Amino acid sequence: MEEKFYKEVSDMIRKARKHKEYTQLYMAVKLGITQTGYSKIESGKSKCSGPRLLEIFELLGFDPPKGMDFKGK
Repeated sequence: MEEKFYKEVSDMIRKARKHKEYTQLYMAVKLGITQTGYSKIESGKSKCSGPRLLEIFELLGFDPPKGMDFKGK
C-alpha cells in the first residue's frame, strides 16, 4: 500500500510540475538538492520525507491531501 501511495504522489508531482512548465532542475535548485535527486523523487525511486513533500507541494502551489500529517514524518 505504501508503494502505491508513493507512486500516486510522484505521478501527481510530475504532472503538476509539467503543467507549470517547471524543469526538474528548477525544482531541484529551489529544494536545495541535485536534479538527479529530484528525478528520483518524481520517479518513485527515492521516498522523501513529509517535510520535503510539503516543500514540493508549496512550490507547485497546492495543498497536501486533507487528513495527512506530513510534518511528523
